[in-house]
Amino acid sequence: MTGIANLKDLDSNNIVHYKRINLNSESVLEDEDYEVIGSIISEDNIKLEEICVNFGLFDFSGFYAIIKKLKETSFDIKKCYVLWMIVGNPSKLSVLSPNNREFQVDCIKESIKIQSNKANYYIKIPFPLSLGYTISVHAYYSSSNYEPF
Repeated sequence: MTGIANLKDLDSNNIVHYKRINLNSESVLEDEDYEVIGSIISEDNIKLEEICVNFGLFDFSGFYAIIKKLKETSFDIKKCYVLWMIVGNPSKLSVLSPNNREFQVDCIKESIKIQSNKANYYIKIPFPLSLGYTISVHAYYSSSNYEPF
């Protein structure tokens, strides 16, 4: 399942934003075991590298996007959008659609301890990567601390 949500209700003066994304009533999930990946895009469909998004507080009817400006930007957050995709087992979530039947997701879970003196990290994966693959990284934070970074 994918979607896009406008950010027009956010306060442009804040550095960190919490945006609740509710699924429509026909798309309520039957399980909370899913992840969400996504990006912040401008009104011109440009991915904004200086604004980062993480997702959390998942439930049957939606989730939160936790948005943080990494550096000062000329983009007005109110004119931006969060583009998101739910990743999970469609039969457990009861989200079956012709659009996700030919979609394959390979998932690995690897813990990395971030070190200030190290810029690159190598992750061994159990399958070969091919041209055209999309790689997404999700950072997990303790449920008691929903700071995105």
